[in-house]
Amino acid sequence: MKKQLVGVLGAMILGLASEAAFAADVDAGPAAYDWAGPYIGVQAGYGFGDTSHGTNDFDLDGWAGGVTVGWNYQLENL
Repeated sequence: MKKQLVGVLGAMILGLASEAAFAADVDAGPAAYDWAGPYIGVQAGYGFGDTSHGTNDFDLDGWAGGVTVGWNYQLENL
């Protein structure tokens, strides 16, 4: 039982050591992403419903949509 435990622990230690070596070889690239620049977005949806007020009935079905356009400017790390 002790030999098996020592063998498993030894294999785990070797596995962790090899992972650390692989992780050190990876190039992390730039530290932060620059979010500055233009963007455009489109949204669309459909809503439905019915209501009544007194003797009048109203159908509330319909489409809704829009467009969003803008520019992001990033100051340092903010």
